[in-house]
Amino acid sequence: MFKCINTLAANFVGRFLIDDNFLYLKNNSTLTKLDISNGQIIKSLNVGEEIDSIINAGNEIIVYFSSKSKRLTKVPFSLINDKEYELLHPYHQPPYNNLQLILVGDDVLERNCGLFNLQTKEILWVNGRIFNPIILTGCLLSDSVSKIERFDLLTGELLWSQLVSEIGRHYLKFDKRWEKGEVDKFLGIYKMVLWVLLKNGLIIGLDIETGKIVHEIKEPVEYPLAYTLFDKELNNFYGKPCMLDSVKGKIIGIAQSGIAGSFPSYYEIDLDIPIVQLKIMQRPNDDFQGFHADGGAIGYAWPFDNDYIYLCNYRDYKLALFNRMAKQIDWVHQMEVDPAKKTFIIKMEVHGNRWYVLDNSKTLYVYEREA
Repeated sequence: MFKCINTLAANFVGRFLIDDNFLYLKNNSTLTKLDISNGQIIKSLNVGEEIDSIINAGNEIIVYFSSKSKRLTKVPFSLINDKEYELLHPYHQPPYNNLQLILVGDDVLERNCGLFNLQTKEILWVNGRIFNPIILTGCLLSDSVSKIERFDLLTGELLWSQLVSEIGRHYLKFDKRWEKGEVDKFLGIYKMVLWVLLKNGLIIGLDIETGKIVHEIKEPVEYPLAYTLFDKELNNFYGKPCMLDSVKGKIIGIAQSGIAGSFPSYYEIDLDIPIVQLKIMQRPNDDFQGFHADGGAIGYAWPFDNDYIYLCNYRDYKLALFNRMAKQIDWVHQMEVDPAKKTFIIKMEVHGNRWYVLDNSKTLYVYEREA
């Protein structure tokens, strides 16, 4: 269903951005724009310092150095002369409506969170109580390990605070001790509910207006017979690395499951039903065609769209398409890789009809959907 149309083997390091028909790759202090279809270099820009990372910011690209950053336009591909911005210490997040989260203070150990307006060139507020901030659909959220908080985006004032230290408390068998609950990641906001994965696998839903916990998703209500359930007494649950599909209103995931991870399983949570529950789908024979879904270096945060989840076996260089409607794998592909360069897959992205696979040898494979 996909065919490889290009392989870009160059001395570019493993960060890339894709926008329409162009690819942006970093190499030391240079950012290069290439035509995806033929790999032709459109233009290279030297930004003056070693590039740490790059992020997509709509019509712009932000390049980060060890502590600061610069802005670039995609069309034309050029540096933006913004001296005020280049003096800031921004978080590695794109601006939201021209509002950029920044760190304020010269002492690295005593910097506070602030908000900078890119248009007016002013710092709107500074708050030393905001940790690990993120803006989701206009909501400013903070994760201070065992506490989730929401702040007013325009003023920085606290709106609510919710502890997860007890609800996420779990037992570590290897260390033989109990660990307080911590946030693993924010999944997103759907219909005024903030969905959060905790480190013990518990998925919770919080009312975005009040912070009250309105959902706790623990053991599955449906699961294959070969699936070994966790010991509920240890307060470990089933969230695994998962993704929020805000279009279809589902939390979804695929991971190796069963006895000793013997088979892949698909699990989902329908957020549009009255009683929200986790279901680990029963796997009919040959649903996965013997495919071993192993994210490894990229984890299990698979790319997905309305129709498919895009999988890989990161060590064996195998790709697969999981059909979300039929709950089965439709296509498995063994990548053709130069044995001398074979390492493992470290990143995948899907944009439109193209699937991009990057490995640790700094080779980018470009696949295109067949008609």
